[in-house]
Amino acid sequence: MTLYTTEQTISLKAETETKEPLSLQELSFYIDKPYKTIDNWIKEGFILPVYIHTGKSAHHRQFTYMGTFLAGLLTTLENAGFGVQKLRESAKTVSDILEHPYGYVAIDTNRPARRLLAPGGWEELSEKLQTHYETDNSSPMLIIDLNRIHIDIANYHTDCDIRRELETCIAHLDVAGNYSRIPELVTIVD
Repeated sequence: MTLYTTEQTISLKAETETKEPLSLQELSFYIDKPYKTIDNWIKEGFILPVYIHTGKSAHHRQFTYMGTFLAGLLTTLENAGFGVQKLRESAKTVSDILEHPYGYVAIDTNRPARRLLAPGGWEELSEKLQTHYETDNSSPMLIIDLNRIHIDIANYHTDCDIRRELETCIAHLDVAGNYSRIPELVTIVD
């Protein structure tokens, strides 16, 4: 696994932000969460989709870069055992993370409102953890690599772009099913 510096991650984020937002189905697929979970996060106000009007009363939900980042962060917290109540308790922590969404964060698993932000990197987090454990109790801390979430989002968008291109290629095949053109349309990667 490649470790990105904060500068590389900021550059990657800037590049990925220009990509088309993810649909609810795409987001659900990439973060490996059912629609129901994402719907609950929306109802709780944890993430806000962009609503695209698609007809008389229908709306299509899409997720911008920050919406996808929040979904990735919530997935990490939920996978670590945070239920809805703990997610509510960590709302202030999440808003602080959004102000500095790079580097590392350590969240107290017993009191989620307590956290250590280290936007500088692993060394900064190590120093903060050492100070924390010298001056405070030894409650367990969940450590999240925020740069890794940004890298995952960039990978989601790259994969999504490839899928969309492939769908477009397949949609343009003639009705008779002339698959002989597929090698022209798809580049095989070894």
